Amino acid sequence: MTATSHDTYYDIWALRTLSDSVMNYDVWHRVSDLETPLNNYCHASVYDGIVRIHIKRIPIEHGLIEVRSAFNGAGLYKVNSTYNCKYDGGGYTCEHVPFHLCIREKNQARIFINPEFQVSSV
Repeated sequence: MTATSHDTYYDIWALRTLSDSVMNYDVWHRVSDLETPLNNYCHASVYDGIVRIHIKRIPIEHGLIEVRSAFNGAGLYKVNSTYNCKYDGGGYTCEHVPFHLCIREKNQARIFINPEFQVSSV
């Protein structure tokens, strides 16, 4: 069970939706691929089209949203769903993505965003 915020779901780096047509890629890899080579700068409109388009408010009354991966500041896991899986924050990909893939594949766990589980985005 992962969190959201009162104003927006902001953790796009950790987010992978069940639908391949919504968010099945690493946004920061996409931004990096589109940076200009001289100054490592990505034009704001490109950033808006890759990142901001996915930053949305999730109404508290919305039901659970099943995803492949999410975080947004907090996650609660059943201990048995994490067996033989570990976080590894040393990579270029968000550490939640491979961790959630592992718990989904090895332990048949499911990941949800819970709109009632809100953290401060300050």
